[in-house]
Amino acid sequence: TTAENKAYLRSLPMQIRLDEQRPSMLLVHGSPRRINEYLSEDRPQSSFERLAKLAGSQALLFGHTHLPYQKSIHGTLFINTGSVGRPKDGDPRAGYVMLRSGFRTEVEFHRVAYDVQAAAAAIRSSGLPVEFADQLEAAGAVPKQDIPGRVDRRTA
Repeated sequence: TTAENKAYLRSLPMQIRLDEQRPSMLLVHGSPRRINEYLSEDRPQSSFERLAKLAGSQALLFGHTHLPYQKSIHGTLFINTGSVGRPKDGDPRAGYVMLRSGFRTEVEFHRVAYDVQAAAAAIRSSGLPVEFADQLEAAGAVPKQDIPGRVDRRTA
């Protein structure tokens, strides 16, 4: 990543608040507290309750864990949108969420197939760590570096 790209990424907002619509929404990467906080589905309810107060919205959308799920805690709908790359749930397809608002908010999780092998090959040829390509191909299954006889394709 170039210095210019890093500067651009640092200039982006840490969160996006959408209060003019219903449900009101807060969009973050990790959590309202930290960009790299993991909001795992099995986290204690008390933790979600604190985050709901902090978010101050009817819906909190986030992703950092790359594991899609939804849950409602005290009037706040928590939605982990999953990921487009580096899935961790065994499904290599890109994931996204559709929200339908009205009397009740409906959440639909969708998957879209793409050429995972081509993306992995591009990662390997870019000089990035080969593990990134392996993780993409494994889609969160057993990491290839743990498989006996695995060959690093950049040096093979």
